[in-house]
Amino acid sequence: MLRKLPWASLSMLVLTYITFGWLMSASIQAPLLPVFGAVCIAIVMAAFTLPLKKIKKYLDIWSQSKLRSMAAMLLGVFSVVIVISALEISVRVLVIVAASLLARIDLINQGISKDKIFVILSLLAFSSYVLGVVVHEQLVILGILQRSFLR
Repeated sequence: MLRKLPWASLSMLVLTYITFGWLMSASIQAPLLPVFGAVCIAIVMAAFTLPLKKIKKYLDIWSQSKLRSMAAMLLGVFSVVIVISALEISVRVLVIVAASLLARIDLINQGISKDKIFVILSLLAFSSYVLGVVVHEQLVILGILQRSFLR
């Protein structure tokens, strides 16, 4: 099974999540915010495993009445404003999503089942994220790096 894995896209996924963990550790003052990053990873991985029929069902609920349609439109406009105002963060999120989607598509093309894909991507994402956080924290503790809070 290891020969069937798409190593290029999985390596890109690992490097992306290591960088994400490093940046979360470097840019956050709150000690529990790396946990927030882990929750975000879980949400991204779960979103990729939901069937499109379920997503369509949830989206159809929002368009059943005029009030819900208006609320959905306001939520969409608000989301666009947030994305534009926080463009740097949005770009980082898009890179994470793109790397995850590329790895998922490559694993699907190899004929791996959706359950195994979820497990493989989740394990790689979580372990890479934790590796990025731990390496940065250890370098700060050892005095090799100074804690610099990014925007």
